[in-house]
Amino acid sequence: MKLHRSYGSIGIPVAVLFAAALFVSPALGQTQDHDHSHEDEYPFGHEEADILEAAGGPENLEELNRRIGDQKERIEDIEGRQEQLEKDIETAKAEGATLRTHIAVLDGEIERTQLSIEKTGEEISQTDLEILKVEEEITIQESDIARSRKILGEFIRELYKSDQASTLEILLANESLSDFLDARHSTQVLEEETQLALTELNVLLEELQWQERVLETKQETLTQLKGRLDDEKAILDEEKSGKQSLLAVTEEQEANYEELLAQAQTEHRNAEAEISALESDIKKIIEQERNTNPDFNFVPGDGTLSWPINPIHGISAYFDDPDYIRFFGVPHGAIDVPTPQNTAIHAPADAYVVKYRNAGLGYSYILLSHGNGLTTLYGHVTGSYVTAGDTVKAGDVIGLTGGTPGTPGAGYRTTGPHLHFETRLNGTKVNPLNYLPSL
Repeated sequence: MKLHRSYGSIGIPVAVLFAAALFVSPALGQTQDHDHSHEDEYPFGHEEADILEAAGGPENLEELNRRIGDQKERIEDIEGRQEQLEKDIETAKAEGATLRTHIAVLDGEIERTQLSIEKTGEEISQTDLEILKVEEEITIQESDIARSRKILGEFIRELYKSDQASTLEILLANESLSDFLDARHSTQVLEEETQLALTELNVLLEELQWQERVLETKQETLTQLKGRLDDEKAILDEEKSGKQSLLAVTEEQEANYEELLAQAQTEHRNAEAEISALESDIKKIIEQERNTNPDFNFVPGDGTLSWPINPIHGISAYFDDPDYIRFFGVPHGAIDVPTPQNTAIHAPADAYVVKYRNAGLGYSYILLSHGNGLTTLYGHVTGSYVTAGDTVKAGDVIGLTGGTPGTPGAGYRTTGPHLHFETRLNGTKVNPLNYLPSL
């Protein structure tokens, strides 16, 4: 048997084709006298034969695409309502700090979360449909692969049979030189067709691998959306609780609210003064710690920060938000990141803990120094796992978020659960988004 003889200019070694035949159909790996009585059956297992029958076809894909399109329209409608709601909230904030406007903003925050829950639900439905679509495409692809393997197996079987005859046998089996040359040409054409079938099979297999990766990504997206939905439901409950707490503490009286607001502004000024004093002494404090504590191992970072919490719910108030000062009466030198109450806060880089301020129901915060003049502050925290003088590594849990009115660490100048996150460089507040990965 001449297993490495090649035909024509294509030059596919028959040994390679025979190995491919074993990949396509183990049943082909037989001796020269193998039985050809089943050549009309599928040259592959029952599982692949079932795939040929299971493929739903383009009709299913067309219906899935229609339903996905409907989901996209629903999501676009919700996004339109969200856009209008944001304008309404901005209008309410612009009216100034009164109990009526604060309640209006809280109602807007609640409606915002309700719309977010509705949108996430529609996105979950859309992702479910997209997963079904990819699974359908995979089924069709597997069917195409099964057919391609069948065709390739038939080509290889014919080449295998032709390879068993020597040139002399082929010449004697034909009545003329012309017939002999036709037979040689037919063999070359068959080899070319086999090469094409093998190439097509490889392309189909690569496409299948890509579709399987898409499916895995869609499934990961679905898991994330379900987690976000759970968070949003928790946030909604906390926002409603915060509104009731504010109404109770003010007894729905404007005068009581004004008194509460004045108290919150005084607390804010005192906290700012305390932080400024700490900022000016940080370098000296760290140097003293380094000289007196042999176990002190803090190394300043390069200014790169990671998100202290997952910003999956976006940002509710940006750095120097103009509506913030009109509504609360103080500037907003931070970003607010919505998250359920008591979410774990992670150190965004290696740090030295400068301060944990526990103000009871007032404004509580954690202040970290990352060296080279960069500090970060976490406001409205409900609790802390660190104390002044500790060192932490990037990713360590340092405390828990808060922000719901009437809960520990929040104070009443808030509208719902979130993390208030500040960055300062040499004592000056700077935009945290300049130090964080893009959303």
